[in-house]
Amino acid sequence: MKPMTERILDRVQMDPNGGCWFWEGGIKGGGYGAIRDNGGTSAHRASYKAFIGPVPEGMVVCHRCDVKLCVNPDHLWIGTQSANMVDMVRKRRGNSVNLTESEVLSMRAEYDAGGVGRDIARRSRVPLSTAMKAITRKTWRHLP
Repeated sequence: MKPMTERILDRVQMDPNGGCWFWEGGIKGGGYGAIRDNGGTSAHRASYKAFIGPVPEGMVVCHRCDVKLCVNPDHLWIGTQSANMVDMVRKRRGNSVNLTESEVLSMRAEYDAGGVGRDIARRSRVPLSTAMKAITRKTWRHLP
């Protein structure tokens, strides 16, 4: 069997602009990459272990770039689950995102002018699903 570093590098597409290594292997629940490593693990966790070193007991591997499919070890950091949740809130990710009315109206105006949902979400620092729900009026229905 190939070393884990080679197995990972065989399954990534490297982004020349942002530096992410996009996982092109299997995907597990939650949208994270999956790779077998003594029974199975997240690809980003395996990447951290292969390129940087062991993950201390009870710690999680977190993304600086907030891209679930990124396995670039330079984009990964070790923290507690609690620290990861604080990071999520600070970066306005996940289900805890709170948009303002003016942000929603701005997102809709940009989309109506031909903007791309993915780009709008990235600039607004919200998940694509959150941006698209606001833009398509699945949420924030009371706004014009």
